[in-house]
Amino acid sequence: MNTSNFIALLDRFAAAAVANDAASFAALFSENGVYEDLFFGRHRGRSDIAAMLQRFHDTGRDYRWEFVDVLANEAVGYARFHFS
Repeated sequence: MNTSNFIALLDRFAAAAVANDAASFAALFSENGVYEDLFFGRHRGRSDIAAMLQRFHDTGRDYRWEFVDVLANEAVGYARFHFS
């Protein structure tokens, strides 16, 4: 995956997360994919990831998620993010 494709993926991730679009958000992960953060912990599989996003929105609103300093090659992608 090149950098521009990775940026597009991150844009879809952020848009789905802030819109509470659990289906689109979970679809960005493989069937047994894992989402893990320090706030909500570890979630495995699309249905668990989608449920986590709903809990995320149950506890707040008007989120903003922006990825910066994006780097990627065929094997790995990296980005910092700003979240509020």
